[in-house]
Amino acid sequence: MARAFAPGHITGFFAPYRDEDPVKSGSWGAGFAIDLGATAEVELHGSGIEIELPYGDGEVTRKAVETALSESHEKGVRVDIELQLPVGQGFGMSAAGTLATTMALAELLGKERGDALRWAHTAEVLSGTGLSDAIGSYYGGLVVRKEPGLPPYGEVIKKDVIREVWIMVVGEPIDTREFLQRRGNEVIEAGKKALSELLSDISFSNFIRQSREFAEDIAIGDALRHIPDGFRGSQVMLGNSVFFTSSGSGMVNLSGKKAEAPLKAIRCRIDNTGARVIG
Repeated sequence: MARAFAPGHITGFFAPYRDEDPVKSGSWGAGFAIDLGATAEVELHGSGIEIELPYGDGEVTRKAVETALSESHEKGVRVDIELQLPVGQGFGMSAAGTLATTMALAELLGKERGDALRWAHTAEVLSGTGLSDAIGSYYGGLVVRKEPGLPPYGEVIKKDVIREVWIMVVGEPIDTREFLQRRGNEVIEAGKKALSELLSDISFSNFIRQSREFAEDIAIGDALRHIPDGFRGSQVMLGNSVFFTSSGSGMVNLSGKKAEAPLKAIRCRIDNTGARVIG
């Protein structure tokens, strides 16, 4: 048996790219990993794939496991996944659950860490649930995707950041597929512009600035109005949620914000380690 943890990943801006080869698919953009994510416990057994998780049907994880098993002599695996954040709000939980699973499975099969990333990323791309969250979760820290896809096709710049961050869900999940079908060209243009600006100064402060401008450019919903006064942040892409931070140590005050229901801000930290085997 093996256990692994994969951090959640928050995208600030992006420009999607799809290729016939899922390894070459991904996105230009940037995001950061957080210390809340997914833990997977994996055990080899008999035959067949058994997956237990709190949300969803586990089909993305199943695809990744099927690929992993096809590259080994094993025929069966049992997976138990724990998620610390909701699915469908841009926190990269689908990717984290799948990546934690493949990291643990690679450990059991004697495979490389890169194999675990490839299995998870390919499953996410083929399922249409994500293009780069597995990459961000794998590396940890502030991850700038200079070129889309997995290395050697993709190019990633990682920077460690010591920072406390707040995240908050402000409404129902967004239909990302429908949104990208309608406004994909605008997203690509805004995402590439933000990336170009970030590459001139790769800092967390500039990342927040470019993420905010990207969110304002594509104008998806009204999530930005929920960021508390005195805090800097932006919308989580693509979720009906926000992230924000402050150089001070004050408490988050939501009393002045207009909300249909009470909102809960969750405090976390940037995870600079990335996905790892923990037992």
